[in-house]
Amino acid sequence: MRKLTVVAMAVLAVLAFAASVFAVQAEIPANTSAVVAKAKTQITLGGELAIRGRLYKNLDLESSNSMGDDALYQYQYILNLTAVTGKTKGVMELYSGQSGWVGFSSNSDGTSSFRGPVNGGDIMFRQLYLAFPVMGLNVSVGHQLGQLGVASFLDFSKEGADMILVSYPIDKKSSVALGTIKLDENGALGNDNIDQDANIYFATADIDLGGHMLGVNISRTADQSTALSGNELWNWGVTLKGKLMSNLSYVFAGDLQRGETSDNGNKYRGYHLRGVLNYQATSALGLKLASIYYSGEKGTATDGKVEGFQTYLEDKAYATFIYGYMIRGTVAANNPIAASTIGAGYGTGIPVPAGTWFNVLGANYKISKDLKAGLDFILLRGTYKNNANTNSKKIGWELDANIAYNLGDNLVYSVTAGMFDPGSAWARTNFPNDKNAYAFEHKITYKF
Repeated sequence: MRKLTVVAMAVLAVLAFAASVFAVQAEIPANTSAVVAKAKTQITLGGELAIRGRLYKNLDLESSNSMGDDALYQYQYILNLTAVTGKTKGVMELYSGQSGWVGFSSNSDGTSSFRGPVNGGDIMFRQLYLAFPVMGLNVSVGHQLGQLGVASFLDFSKEGADMILVSYPIDKKSSVALGTIKLDENGALGNDNIDQDANIYFATADIDLGGHMLGVNISRTADQSTALSGNELWNWGVTLKGKLMSNLSYVFAGDLQRGETSDNGNKYRGYHLRGVLNYQATSALGLKLASIYYSGEKGTATDGKVEGFQTYLEDKAYATFIYGYMIRGTVAANNPIAASTIGAGYGTGIPVPAGTWFNVLGANYKISKDLKAGLDFILLRGTYKNNANTNSKKIGWELDANIAYNLGDNLVYSVTAGMFDPGSAWARTNFPNDKNAYAFEHKITYKF
């Protein structure tokens, strides 16, 4: 109840502040301005409203029951208030979160669908930060959105992270930055001690090479939230992107991990590689070819190495719509795919790409000014054979399709559908006849 009261007060504060700004022009102080007036401070109110439904079948890949079947719908919103005074900016953004999924048959409170209160999910701050210049440096402090490199290792672009960031613009396109992110405060040990936090410290550099951009990032994750000695993980990342021709662009990226675990001193030895080519064949047709590789475990728990690529990702689809997002599992020599690796809730957990090699062939087509469509074929393989189960690297293949139609000003209706055909690496003693998985999601979104 206390949590709901605090959240309710925060929402009321945002709405009351926005109302006081926009309601009556005469009530706005002389040195403050809404969008309707020119003055020292500019206030902008915006956001997003979305209603989406999801239908999926056989996400547990079992042939004996229907536990992986369901139909859900969800309301989502984002309410953003941005204030700018000179070179100082403050951002406050509320977000409905992910827990608003309810079944078509009944809401979480027991009422029938479309009756009673709307289950809108957890209300949280997606962004809450200040940004300002100091002696030629750009400083931002608070809960912010962002990612490192191509979001292979660290991604907080959806729900944000508590961060302090200091950057220096070398020129219009090049910059360097230092930052720190708070992952956990005090940790599982529950002691008020700064030595038991989990933090990421990072440095980045983005350099314009004349039509090509080179990005370098170095991060150190110091995690003492569950052990006094703490984990230490170093991640070195590099990204190169640009155009090979006027209609052919590329992205090449890689990560290398080193460090040591706290429990037994195992050494981190993970890595990630990717290459992406985008070809604009015509003004309407675009083609994509991509290969993304995440290292996985090939040894045993006692070999002294952690070879699976470690990640801090968010709850969203990355390379695929079904596998890795709604269905989670990795292929490793001594970690066979099992029912327990399938994410509870189907699409409400954190993707774990370690041990997976994604190969993507895709196309997108602009059918008309307001109608766009896309199709991706993804071949999925394990980075090592699943020796403890089927001695196979064949995770399977997936076909994802999407379409988006512009219904009006800032109003878009979109549909995403996918099918995952499991390969021989999924063969399990208790599930000998694995079935294809299907998922369908449609959404109407209004941005303002």
